Amino acid sequence: VVELDPSLDERHRESRHVTESLRYENHKLNSRLEREVSNTRRPNEGTSLLKQEVFSLTLQLEQLTSSFCAAHETQVDISSCFIIDQASAMPVNPHPPLSGQGETSGATHRFMEEDQ
Repeated sequence: VVELDPSLDERHRESRHVTESLRYENHKLNSRLEREVSNTRRPNEGTSLLKQEVFSLTLQLEQLTSSFCAAHETQVDISSCFIIDQASAMPVNPHPPLSGQGETSGATHRFMEEDQ
């Protein structure tokens, strides 16, 4: 008959208890890690969406600014060609057009009326 050492049996039980405790702690840590990763991912996705929106709005602003500058330059170019006679509110071309380039005064008048 072989007798089991009671201390050996006790150590085996302690070993199983420690192993189960470690498994439980490992499970808790893995669950916590998954929650942390999930919580971190959401703000990162939100930040990414905000960055994309800011980039899109910046492009739109640049396009509007470019369009505004082009329209302003065109307006300045056109207005520099004419002096408005304040008494008659009629455009007067200070430099007669070169042959083949200009409009008649009637066409110029219509152009200015359409602009108003």
